[in-house]
Amino acid sequence: GIPLVEAMSHGIPLVVSDISIFREVASSAGHFFDPTDPATFASQVRTLSEHRNWEVASKLSLERAAIFNWDESAEVLVQALRRS
Repeated sequence: GIPLVEAMSHGIPLVVSDISIFREVASSAGHFFDPTDPATFASQVRTLSEHRNWEVASKLSLERAAIFNWDESAEVLVQALRRS
């Protein structure tokens, strides 16, 4: 999920495989497609070229990225490693 957060932090809209971790990270900022269906992927990419969709998706990406905090994430990871 780190590449998704990085992209969102730059306002880049996401077109991602419809898998659990990407749904968790991207949430409403993601445009999801069935990874076995190239036509669905193409459709989601085309959607971003429609009037104002890129701008709206970019804003959603920035808002979603703002909930992630690298320091807090690192601390959670350290704590999990110490417990194992």
